[in-house]
Amino acid sequence: MNPDPVASRRNRVLAVLALGCIALQFPGRLLPSALALAAWLLGLAWLDRNALSRMGRPRFWAITILLALATGVALGRKDLEVLGVPISSEGLLAGALMVVRGALIFGIAAWAGPALAGRRMPRGLARLGLAPLGGAATVALGLLPALKDRLALAGAPEGEPPRGLRARFGRAQELAVQAFCETVRLAQELAEVTGRAPGHRLVAVVGDPGQGKTSCVSEVARRLREAGLQVGGIVQPAIVQGGRRVGYDLQDLATGERHPIARLREDGRPGTPRFVFEESGWAWAADRIRRARRDTDVLVVDELGRLEAIGAGHLPAIREALPGDRARWWVLAIRRDALPAVTQWVGREWDRVDLSTGPGDRDRAVDRITDRILQAEASSGQEGSP
Repeated sequence: MNPDPVASRRNRVLAVLALGCIALQFPGRLLPSALALAAWLLGLAWLDRNALSRMGRPRFWAITILLALATGVALGRKDLEVLGVPISSEGLLAGALMVVRGALIFGIAAWAGPALAGRRMPRGLARLGLAPLGGAATVALGLLPALKDRLALAGAPEGEPPRGLRARFGRAQELAVQAFCETVRLAQELAEVTGRAPGHRLVAVVGDPGQGKTSCVSEVARRLREAGLQVGGIVQPAIVQGGRRVGYDLQDLATGERHPIARLREDGRPGTPRFVFEESGWAWAADRIRRARRDTDVLVVDELGRLEAIGAGHLPAIREALPGDRARWWVLAIRRDALPAVTQWVGREWDRVDLSTGPGDRDRAVDRITDRILQAEASSGQEGSP
């Protein structure tokens, strides 16, 4: 499917703006960096409000600001005193610069992750002789949102929250150590993926919540089954009551059997996940995914989101080495904000179909995926015939 020309133009404008904002970081001063951040936020507000909304992570901002304040306490000559705590104005300035630069990196990653963490960035840099940099940049863009969600999944520490400035600084140091350790774990886990030989072709159906990923992969499964292919796996239909999504079930594509996986949280406190997950659902889904990998031609998994981005959810059943792995095609429905990290976890080349280009896109996506798989199967059958 050809990319949306309007979206392509927006991305080109934002790419140029991103390069300019990065160039403003070289003087190493707060004012140019702050101007770059302001320009980038205005650019996102104008051209990509979805990316701007992805920057709204209170936990991320709280940790970043606490680390900046800790810099003011730990570094430089103490020439100020706030609430009885000696602080360095030089350290505070360095901390503020860290916050501004971190916000800019976060903002660029919020836009560039879905746009560039596929094949375009590595190929572009390879043409310039910078292939290693392309791989590193792709991994970095994929790691940022996964790291953020993994830290959020860790949850708050037990007991009373820290009180007082010194206690909060101590908590900031603990969070910094946690972030470092989680980064190392993610890097180690991602390193296990590198170099695995592909045994199948992947089709990624990418979209935001409510854009039709589930109905798309369900229709693809139906058409492929009618064409004579064996199809298995799971889809995740929504449960709607009064026009409102109140949960999700898992459905086995081979048998039609359903199992609950998520229900809307009743208390709905701010800062808590919207849905409560049914733990038994993961094991139920993993069994169906493994069975489809062994017994069918096409594996369908819906949907891969933030849990899969941090290595949890359905991802272990997809990534594990499985004796007798037979499925030649994997059709994966992936949330747009999870695509960069999921791409790194799976470590394969993609046929990507995007559901964001407008009305009728779902039907065109179904046609493209079905035709692509059936044509490839027909060509493979002709090559194998005597």
